[in-house]
Amino acid sequence: MARRDAAVADAAPDADAAAPECVGDEGCDHLDGVCVAGRCDGGECRAEPLHDTPCDDGLRCTTDDRCHEGACQGAPLDCGDDAECTIDTCDEATGQCLHDASACECDEDSECDNGMLCDGVETCDRDGQCQPGIPVSCPPSSDECLVNVCQPATGTCAPVPTHEGGPCDDGLFCTIGDRCQSGTCGGDAADCDDGLSCTVNACGEAQGGCYVSSDTCECADDDDCDDGDPCNGVETCDPTTLSCQQGANADNGTACTDGLICTAGDVCMDGVCVGTPLDCEDGLSCTENVCSEETGACVIISNTCACQSNGQCNNGNPCDGVETCGSDGQCQPGIPVSCPPSTDPCQANTCQASTGLCALEAAMDDTPCSDGDACTLTDVCRAGQCVGSGLPDDSAGDWTVVSASPNHVSVEDIAPDGAGGLWALLDYNDTLSLGPTAGGGELQLDNDSATWSEAYAVAHYSVDGTLTSLRRVARVAIHDSGSPPRGQIAA
Repeated sequence: MARRDAAVADAAPDADAAAPECVGDEGCDHLDGVCVAGRCDGGECRAEPLHDTPCDDGLRCTTDDRCHEGACQGAPLDCGDDAECTIDTCDEATGQCLHDASACECDEDSECDNGMLCDGVETCDRDGQCQPGIPVSCPPSSDECLVNVCQPATGTCAPVPTHEGGPCDDGLFCTIGDRCQSGTCGGDAADCDDGLSCTVNACGEAQGGCYVSSDTCECADDDDCDDGDPCNGVETCDPTTLSCQQGANADNGTACTDGLICTAGDVCMDGVCVGTPLDCEDGLSCTENVCSEETGACVIISNTCACQSNGQCNNGNPCDGVETCGSDGQCQPGIPVSCPPSTDPCQANTCQASTGLCALEAAMDDTPCSDGDACTLTDVCRAGQCVGSGLPDDSAGDWTVVSASPNHVSVEDIAPDGAGGLWALLDYNDTLSLGPTAGGGELQLDNDSATWSEAYAVAHYSVDGTLTSLRRVARVAIHDSGSPPRGQIAA
């Protein structure tokens, strides 16, 4: 029985050896600590160090605490204030930075002020040391006797006298020996006396210094006496009286210049320069000529001439001949053109003003002539033609009409042979309404009536053939029908 129990006992497992300590990490939480974590490893718990994980080392004067191989470590708190003269520390009890400034010269700008305004503004730098200010710089003075200096009481610049007794320039023409006196430049009055009894001297700023206010002196040296005329000698200045002395005249005939451009051959004569006037005579009695000193040219100051050249006498009519300008300045007529007489009394041979040539043109009306017709009386020229006055009043009788026309009556057709263009039939009531001839001695009547009550002989024509006057030579009648028959002129 005992042997069996022993066998059974050997066969039963050891309870402590067989039961694991943990199954997961949560079963090892009892090992967790600062920078240590419980880990289950093969059923057994073990403490594993943590690395680079946030932690708290429990110190106030560290920061950014992190685990490092199982230990919590932090970086010291930076308490530096950038001032080299302070000792900076951290108070572990409070975690506050402390700055020991016992070694610093200053803590703020006001601690560095030395009370001297002209030294500028002193400052306290970051190292706790006082730094000097920028001293006041005064601009240079434009006055030689003053200097700009900073005033300690105000820290501003103000002029103060300087260079006492030293040379300067007061800018005045009428002072000399200028020097500084108590900050002002001044000098003694200038002496302007020139030592001449004939002058009164003064000094004026507007005149730029000394000047002569009154001068009765005639000269100061020989140049003042030279009048530039070589004919009256060389003038000199008497140094004792300051008056000009006349020189001896130059010999007559000495060449000189009288300053006139209208003279020539200038020479000295008894101390005077004279020249021969230029000859401007133009040979015309009607002009007065002189030489102009402005131009040196001859000019006419009086002119009564009618002409000076032939062209000024041309009257524009070549029939008058060629006009000329005479030596006395008066126009002389030309020789008129002479035309030979015409063989026709009604055509005058006349010089034409447009050409200066002879040509036939109508003679004056009423010029006596002969038309060679025994049936006309008192022949005269009309518009260049010789015409008669028609038949006499007692030339009654029958006249044969070669061919009569009731409207446009041809003079030649109804007048007797040899009567030419002297006859026309006129309406009694329209004697003033005749028009010009239609050509070849024709007259056209304005009235187209077939019945005519009177006949007149035409005696006067204008140049263009227009009827200008009438002479009644016969009282006749023309009837359109009946007796006498048509075409018969009855007395």
